[in-house]
Amino acid sequence: MTYVLHVCYAREFLSRLRQYQEECERVVEEVEQCLEFLTVLKTDYVRVATKTNALHEACENLLEDQV
Repeated sequence: MTYVLHVCYAREFLSRLRQYQEECERVVEEVEQCLEFLTVLKTDYVRVATKTNALHEACENLLEDQV
């Protein structure tokens, strides 16, 4: 009888471990997607910052020319 209980507990434990593993895999997938998004966001930020700085310099040059 105790052998049967141990087998049942072992199966239940194994089932829970599989569920945890699946959940962890989902979390890892979401983290990877977030990292990809952040990489794109960083690239876009650098592009916009570069263009903004260029525009600022052009405006400064125009103001100097007017003086």
